Amino acid sequence: MEMLTMIARLFGLIILLSISISSAYAAEVLSAPQALERMQSGELILIDIRSPGEWKESGIATSAIPLSIHEDGFLTGLEKIQAENPGKQIALICATGGRSARIQNELEKRNLGSVIDISEGMFGNGRGAGWIKRGLPITKIQ
Repeated sequence: MEMLTMIARLFGLIILLSISISSAYAAEVLSAPQALERMQSGELILIDIRSPGEWKESGIATSAIPLSIHEDGFLTGLEKIQAENPGKQIALICATGGRSARIQNELEKRNLGSVIDISEGMFGNGRGAGWIKRGLPITKIQ
């Protein structure tokens, strides 16, 4: 019985921490269809931050720029994309929204710019079905 109580308390603590982390900053979040619409209207640049292996496995959102957070020069590449696209918003997408949310949070904490999180990612989660399951356009990567 003590073990169940400890597990329940730990679970409650995890929920409280995740709520406080997610509400610690007012981050902009879009669904995959909203991101596609804004990309098509020319107001948004989408960056796929997953690994090259992930890109090859599933492809990337059509018109997205592949820029892996797993490789050196990520921040430099991000700054370059921002500089080359003045007046356009930058959005990040990953597999299920975890990495894009973390990067968004880190950039904002360090005053390195504001980016939008595509929170459902390519494969979906509790916040949405994901780019692929929604049948949104994909470009295969060799």
